[in-house]
Amino acid sequence: MKTKAEKMLTTRGYRYRLVNRKTGHLASSASWQVDLASIANQTGLTQGIGSLLPLQHAKRLARRNKLHPFKLQKFPADDDHSVARNALPEIRLIFDRIGGRVGKKTTATYLSEWIAEELQCEKSQLASLLKEAGHSACIDINRSARWWRDRISETKKSRVNLKKAE
Repeated sequence: MKTKAEKMLTTRGYRYRLVNRKTGHLASSASWQVDLASIANQTGLTQGIGSLLPLQHAKRLARRNKLHPFKLQKFPADDDHSVARNALPEIRLIFDRIGGRVGKKTTATYLSEWIAEELQCEKSQLASLLKEAGHSACIDINRSARWWRDRISETKKSRVNLKKAE
């Protein structure tokens, strides 16, 4: 049988926050560090790395507050971001094949406008080639050119960071 402390540490999809005992509202001076410190106080994990948390502040707040589990929210935008991130290399190859600008440098703005325009029509060449490549979830993303431009810039930043790491 798991103790309450063990359950607190192993509960996935939930985050424990300090809540006022009387009102049930979030504690006014609580932060993620204080929440972790009060979990550490309850579980007895105050040695080592746990000692770096604001344990005294958490003890003081624990007098009038209690730890309560809150379910973590999952945002649909996160799914769209990962789908787009996985499909962008394929989209760039398709763009070079069918929509590339001849003799001109391709900008992120032009590419993002082209992607947004092509994905609005389900029967476009880009949509059909993405289905063949296994990126059919990307076709359902109805986003603006600005959103696609932000995804392109994210991939550029990650490539620069990878090069610096090497």
